[in-house]
Amino acid sequence: MELGGIDLNISTSIMKNSSNITYGTTRLDYYGVKITAVFSVWLILIIIFAVIGNMMVMIAIIRDKDVQRKDNGTNLFLFNLALSDVMTAICVAPVSLYTLIHEGWHFGTLFCNLNLILNVIFLFTSIHSLMYMSIHKYLSVKRLSECDKRPVNRSVCYGMIAGSWIWGVFFALLTTFVLTEAEYKVKTTQCGPKYPIFETKSVVLSLGNLLLNIVLPFIVMLVMYLKIFYIIRGTADFRRQSSRRDSSLKRTDGEKAAINTLVIVLACFIICWLPYLFYTNYVFFTPDRDSIPAFLNPLAYYFGFTNSACNPVIYAFRFPDFKRGYLEILQKFTCSSRSRAFECVQKTDANLKERIDLIENNADKTNISKDNIQ
Repeated sequence: MELGGIDLNISTSIMKNSSNITYGTTRLDYYGVKITAVFSVWLILIIIFAVIGNMMVMIAIIRDKDVQRKDNGTNLFLFNLALSDVMTAICVAPVSLYTLIHEGWHFGTLFCNLNLILNVIFLFTSIHSLMYMSIHKYLSVKRLSECDKRPVNRSVCYGMIAGSWIWGVFFALLTTFVLTEAEYKVKTTQCGPKYPIFETKSVVLSLGNLLLNIVLPFIVMLVMYLKIFYIIRGTADFRRQSSRRDSSLKRTDGEKAAINTLVIVLACFIICWLPYLFYTNYVFFTPDRDSIPAFLNPLAYYFGFTNSACNPVIYAFRFPDFKRGYLEILQKFTCSSRSRAFECVQKTDANLKERIDLIENNADKTNISKDNIQ
């Protein structure tokens, strides 16, 4: 049927196909077999290392008295960072893997909203945790430089950690239900906000995300670590001039080593999430979204997911307490596995011995009965 020169059957077919693409009922193979295989293996390795590594970090902090001592508030932030990384690997990355392979969204609108919310919460919680961690380290080093041996109150640390999660939840809900809505877009591996258009809400979301979740935390971290650098350098100059080395200065040396590690963690975070930042800005300023290469979305997100697996490795090489904690966990796991295997072998040997004794007893009874008959 034609109306105004337009074939309604063709237009209806196009609408159905676009609907199929949106909800994933038609596979168009945007990535190809090789790219899909590479991204799949990459993400599976991320999930394995992120879950195991960050679980070991949390266990080490919980069970090791040296790691969880009261004056070590940094480990509260490391625990919080590990928790957000584990949740990313468990709740977000597997969905992205499934969507990558099937090239469509099969979980409905409710889970599409949930996928966007969890993505935003875990990402921005990690960013703001790093920001608050830098503030905490600055306060700690400043107190030590002033010969104030009191650690930063733990309630302050808990407040900062709660603030990072509250902000993540608030911005996720604001993004999903106020400024935009969640949708699955072709050539992506997850549900996300609608492609930005040049209207008030879209501009507010894009600029707010850029300024509040990327620029502001980065500036705060940069300022804090620069202040820490100048404090430590001033302390070193004072030590050389006075040849003084009391307990507060020794603790400053320990803080310096920890700060170097946190700077590495920060640098790793920036490197891993930089492709995501470039990707989102590229999408924002590209009018023809169909021209965006399909591999850019998984590439940007999987670089970000990689950060979830990096931190446990950094801690192992930089923190002796964490390295010792990892080894103790592995030894305990290995010993328990060996003990279970040993118990299993013992039970098997006991059962086998019982069977042999039973067979021998039956054989003896048979011989006795034969002798009686004879």
